Parts: sequence; C-alpha cells; structure tokens
Amino acid sequence: MNILILAEGGYGGSSAFAGATLKGAKDGYANFQKSVDNLWTQTFNSEVYRSLVSIALFFAVIGILFFTLKLIREWLKDEFSYDSMQSFVITLLACTLLANNGNLLKNVVLDLRTFNNLMSNYFLENVYAEQSLKAAYQSVVGSQVARDQLAVEIRRCTSIVDAAKRVDCLNSTKTYAEKLSKEIPLTAKVKAQIQAFIDNPAGTAFNFATLGPALFNQIAITAGLTSVATGIQVLAEVCLLLTGLVSPLFISFTLLPGNFKPLGGWIISFLSIGLFRLYHNTMVGFVAVLMTRSEWIGDLTFASIMAVLSPIIAGGLAAGGGIILFNAFAGVITLVISKAPMPIK
Repeated sequence: MNILILAEGGYGGSSAFAGATLKGAKDGYANFQKSVDNLWTQTFNSEVYRSLVSIALFFAVIGILFFTLKLIREWLKDEFSYDSMQSFVITLLACTLLANNGNLLKNVVLDLRTFNNLMSNYFLENVYAEQSLKAAYQSVVGSQVARDQLAVEIRRCTSIVDAAKRVDCLNSTKTYAEKLSKEIPLTAKVKAQIQAFIDNPAGTAFNFATLGPALFNQIAITAGLTSVATGIQVLAEVCLLLTGLVSPLFISFTLLPGNFKPLGGWIISFLSIGLFRLYHNTMVGFVAVLMTRSEWIGDLTFASIMAVLSPIIAGGLAAGGGIILFNAFAGVITLVISKAPMPIK
C-alpha cells in the first residue's frame, strides 16, 4: 500500500506524535499497512466477493446466449465480422476470469494493485537532486512537528517566573530536543535552530519560542490540513478496493448486448485512482524538495497544497490519464484482433 508519504514518516500530521520515537512511529505505520493488505486479502476471500461472482455469472450466461444467437444469425447469413471476433475474445476472457469463483480475476486485481504500489514507490524513493521525494517529505513534516513542539515547550518554560525552575525546565526541554534531533529527520534550517537551542538553551529560548505568527493557531491549522491529506489518501485506497471488488459485475455486464462496454469504464476507474495517488504523492514530494531548499514556502502553504490544491490537480490529471491509458491499451488490442486471419467465404 502507498498511503501518503507522511504516514510512513510516522507523524500522521499531528504534533502529538512528536514525542514518540521514530522506530515506534514506523512500527505503527507497518501495522497499519499490514492491516490494509489483510483487508484486501480478506475482502476477496469473503462471501461478498463470491456472491458478486455468482451474480456476475448469471448476467454472463445471459450475455453468452445473446452472443450465441448473434453467431447463429451471422452463420446463417454466411458472414463473420471482426466485431464478432472481438465479442468472442471478450466472451472467452470473461468466462476465464469468472471461472472457479473468480479466482483468476481476484489475482489479476491484486496484482494490479501491487503493480500500482510498486510504480508509486519507484517514483517516491527515486533520488531527485541527491534526495528522494519520500525523504524530503519526511524531513519537512518532521521539522514542522519537532519545531512546533519545541516552541510550545520553550514558551511554557519562559513563562515560569522562578529563575531556577525556568532553567530546570529549559534543561529538560534541551534533553527532549536532543532526542528529537536524533530520531526525526529534519531540514537543515530547523536542525540548525534546534542545535542552537541545545548549545545555548537560555540564550536562544526567546527566539525559538516566538517562531511563526499565531503559533498555536498555525499548529492547529497545519495539523488539520495534514490530517485531511492523509484522509484523502486513505479514501483513495478504499475506493480502489471497492472498484476491485465490483469487477465481476463490470465484466459480466460487458457481455450484454449494447454499444456501451462497462469493462472499459471499470479499467478507466481503476487506472485513474492509481494515477491519482501517484500524482498526489509525487506533487507533494516535489514541493517538499523545494521546501528543503527554500524558505519561501511556509508551513501553511505546504499544508494547503497537500490537502486542497494537490488533490484537485491530481484528480484532473488522473481522470485524463486513465482515459488515455485505456485508449492506448484498447488500440493495441483492436490492432491485434484486426490483424488476425479471417476465414474467406
């Protein structure tokens, strides 16, 4: 599975995770990923899927009857068209996929999902300008979480009136900062800010505590937008699962007479959802790379791109890309069928 990069970073878009170790966060994501993989496996081995296959077989039988009548009619007229050959290939393919409780179709859908995840991971883990998109994203999100949490803690310490207690609080926060700097990937800018505080807690506390305007509001808004972005990716995974689950119905409906072929719509939907996740993750990753190299993009801007702008743009690109890919595949299949030898009457 390839939920938004931040999920694997382990921060989940909430500053509440900053105190957790990086290992614990990654273990949490690994368990979540395993749960999603098990959900796919259990869904396609459930009675729901077998029931859908049974319903699909009923419509497939009706479609085969219509196709048989069409063949008989063309045979009586002593003609056999390319459309009939195409219908024969589709009918044979549908029967093969739906046979044995749809086991072959199940494996095809699961393999398509695996391929989509591998393709997404290739883009995200590929090194771009000496840094992968995933690493850039994790460092940006980790920097936001670590900096905001330290700012809150330091502000609490500086508000203490008693000097001795204030120093003790800052020293305790220093230990916390050292732990975060070791366990969470950070951008160079934030890492330097944290290191400056570690070297001189009392001297840099005031500057660190006043990072960013309306600190608490910014933390809440950023965390909320990041959670929305994570939710979008989770819903995309669920949509992909539901699209795969109803695949038997779309295959059987394709055998029914008519010009509209639902199988094409199903393929476009499956491809579009996969492309949406790819586009969304890749765009967010490139913006994260820019953030690691420039101070012009702020936290709220990044969160807005991740939760609002990127999903909208990715949705538009994915819709068009899914149609283009389907037309390309359909063109190849049509070409192969048209080159097949036909009986000469």
